[in-house]
Amino acid sequence: MLRIGTFAGSVVIGLAFLVFAQETLPKGGDDGKKTEATSRSALARKALAERIEVPEEFRKQGQPSPFRFVLSYIDGALADRKQSLQIVVDQASFREANQGDPLEILETVITFSPFLKTATVQEMLEYSLKQVPTGNATYLVKNGNIEILTHDAANINVLLDQGIAIQFRELPLKLAIDDLADRTGFTVMIDPRCVAVLNNSVSLQSQNDISPRGILSSWADMFDLKLLVDEHRVMLMPRGDYLKKLSNQVDEEKALSQIFNFQYGVPGGGGTLVGGRLMGAIDRQRGRKAQP
Repeated sequence: MLRIGTFAGSVVIGLAFLVFAQETLPKGGDDGKKTEATSRSALARKALAERIEVPEEFRKQGQPSPFRFVLSYIDGALADRKQSLQIVVDQASFREANQGDPLEILETVITFSPFLKTATVQEMLEYSLKQVPTGNATYLVKNGNIEILTHDAANINVLLDQGIAIQFRELPLKLAIDDLADRTGFTVMIDPRCVAVLNNSVSLQSQNDISPRGILSSWADMFDLKLLVDEHRVMLMPRGDYLKKLSNQVDEEKALSQIFNFQYGVPGGGGTLVGGRLMGAIDRQRGRKAQP
């Protein structure tokens, strides 16, 4: 069944406890296991990958259909395959982006190419959202649901800093990270060199008083990892390897600064750490043409 809802965000103050155990679970103890959130998200992604027919009425030129008709058709097509997809519209994010002027996104008129006879559910959804007149609609797979929201609301830093209510007990770190990511709608990349700590068990109980960034930072501190965040990624890597990489960047910066200074007469200057990467003379001068 396709369930469409709207919501507005709120903040609840509570108390959070993070607990970790030094013991490592038996090797392979988490094989095949999934949390409830990751299982729901896996079903949602499976539904998104289903290829269905694009009906002729959606492909007729000059006869656009409301977005809600497209969603209803997707619902029926998935139901025929005994699948379902729950869709939530974050109407508040569109009002904020539209300076309080409500955007009835479900009434947005959609036209499909007359030559597009079949498409995956994901392709139909993305094709429809590109036709939203404000040009700022996207979606996330979040806690097993498809959440339609603005690009600004889907920003990694926004998702990382929202409060979250979540609880689990003695879950392997890898599954805990996956569960947190699935519940909040972003991806956490894990450096393969972190494998030594991923089976360590963690427990967590929060009541919207801690953010995903706070949780990931705490786990990073517990297991000597480094959390790297910028507008394009969230990543965990061993702290020792991060420091080694940073040291190598410093050496590279010094060497290339000397080269730029020799070629262009530009002092190298000091570097600035941005998103876990050293930005300095290399970046300041990259793209600058050599003077004759």
